[in-house]
Amino acid sequence: MKARILGGYAAVLLLVTLAHIWLNIGFQPFMEGMRDLFSSERRQLTVGFLPVT
Repeated sequence: MKARILGGYAAVLLLVTLAHIWLNIGFQPFMEGMRDLFSSERRQLTVGFLPVT
């Protein structure tokens, strides 16, 4: 019983997470961000037209 509840919770969490990425970010920009996050080279991030490192 406990495993079914945890499995259902994990499935709903995964579904909501994927829907958020799809609707708000997009899969291509998300994957590029993940690639940059785990890369040894860093990109320069621009926030409010000011470069941030």
